[in-house]
Amino acid sequence: MLRDNILIEDEIDQVRVLPERRRAALELQAEIDALGVDNVALIRMIRGGDISSYAEALPMPVLRDLMSRLREMRSDRQPQSEAPPQLTED
Repeated sequence: MLRDNILIEDEIDQVRVLPERRRAALELQAEIDALGVDNVALIRMIRGGDISSYAEALPMPVLRDLMSRLREMRSDRQPQSEAPPQLTED
């Protein structure tokens, strides 16, 4: 009887988790659609842990590529500079 209750509770928990899984999958897909799979993976790696120990574990060519991609992402996010306003005499 106890084992049956445990199995039923497990099934109930699995049903409760389904909407959250669907929501998370939709959010991930939207992020991938907007940013691209490589950028999403990179962002999640950075958010997920200690970037310095991660960087130390990478081979140098991979680390250079990563740094280059980060610079590209940063420059893509910065607004294009406009010519500074000029003072005029009226």
